[in-house]
Amino acid sequence: MANDKQNHGTTDLDARLRTYFGPPLPEQPLSSQTWNTLHQQLRPRYRTYLRGRRWHGFHGLRRNRASRIPSVVQDSLERVMHEARWHQHVPTLYCLVKGRVAEPSIRITSTLLPGKPALRVMLPIYAPTTMQNIEMDVLIASGLARFVLMKRLKERILRYVYACLLVIICLFTVYSLLHKQLYLEIPIAIVLSICILFMRGYQQRRQVFSADEILVYWLSRSRVCEGLHLLANRSHTPHRWQLSEPSLEERIQRVCGTQVTTRNRDLTLVG
Repeated sequence: MANDKQNHGTTDLDARLRTYFGPPLPEQPLSSQTWNTLHQQLRPRYRTYLRGRRWHGFHGLRRNRASRIPSVVQDSLERVMHEARWHQHVPTLYCLVKGRVAEPSIRITSTLLPGKPALRVMLPIYAPTTMQNIEMDVLIASGLARFVLMKRLKERILRYVYACLLVIICLFTVYSLLHKQLYLEIPIAIVLSICILFMRGYQQRRQVFSADEILVYWLSRSRVCEGLHLLANRSHTPHRWQLSEPSLEERIQRVCGTQVTTRNRDLTLVG
């Protein structure tokens, strides 16, 4: 008798809930994008070595926070590693958030002297909250692509050769100073040093373009172009280039085949 009353109460409750919420909805399969997002959330975290310095405050106050890496940088690093199917050693990441940084950038440390390369990310103080995901992904992925190229045997040999040549030039200069042979030896040492630096800079420029090809393979050309254009729009000088670093305009021209649209940051449109 008690069981009948309990079953009747359960049935009555189910009927009331069905009346209140309506008939049951049909099953709706999830999209592939939703499954990928869920897969990224459930997969194991990469063991990354993150170190950072965060400069903020007034009157030049400097605070070191080794554990305060922006979450957008960590999330972007994991997304890129997942899409690139990263299976090798994860590089050490240094992140500096500074008020004096004009635009986001990424570099590889220990590019000339033999040593363990590491990623060095420099962000303006407002960048962690204003940069889009694709913008940060392209920035981080470009650093990882350069890291991959630097780990190759050919690149290692060239780095050791350049380092040995610089050491030989330094010893030659010291020998010339000790024996007071400054008229010919010192100019030769200076010219050789400049030639080595220019050769290394040219090699690094080619390395950046090769890294962009890896970016296209990892993220697709459309996403890379979108990220590069966003970085160029954020930059005050997208046409500026360095000896070892091509400009964003050059990279966009090679990857996307388009030019950067220049916009005046001092003008504001009022509707």
